[in-house]
Amino acid sequence: MCIYKANDLLTAYFDSKDLHYIVESPDETERLHVFYPVPNGPTIDIQFISRDDDNSVALRVFSLFNKVRIDREAEVLRVINRLNHEYRYVKFCLDSDYDLLVEYDIPNETGDETLGAVGTEMFMRLGKILGDSYSDLACAMYGLVKKNGENDESDYPTFLRRCLEAARINDDEDEENDEENDDTDGIDA
Repeated sequence: MCIYKANDLLTAYFDSKDLHYIVESPDETERLHVFYPVPNGPTIDIQFISRDDDNSVALRVFSLFNKVRIDREAEVLRVINRLNHEYRYVKFCLDSDYDLLVEYDIPNETGDETLGAVGTEMFMRLGKILGDSYSDLACAMYGLVKKNGENDESDYPTFLRRCLEAARINDDEDEENDEENDDTDGIDA
């Protein structure tokens, strides 16, 4: 049993549809973690967050991408802006830590009898949107160029390998910069 009514309604509906979830109550909020496998990409943790007994539930994806590099920020923001214009009720944004977040809210007036169905439909729609936009965001994040301006879906293993290689190179550069900064600690200027 969940703390908040909305999550009880959602979990009852999820159970009836054999949709797996994890319940977490870290503080005054309660979170349902539902995982969506992006085709040829990662499995994404979509969270349903409730803070009270109203049917006001926030769907959130925290850290779709972590730590957008400052030299990639403009390109990532350009893609985010395009996606925010393309998808009316879903909001992509960068937080103050430069993590890419996704927000989607269940309408407050959703009734008890339809909350589970509405929440499930929104989960599926958000998953599809993330699947459709993931490669564009990955290209912006890692500075990759798509072939002919389009994703070549027949070559996703190569595309994902290039993303992972770009991420690894970026992480190695960050570690080298951290080590250089550590070497200068304690040196009087």
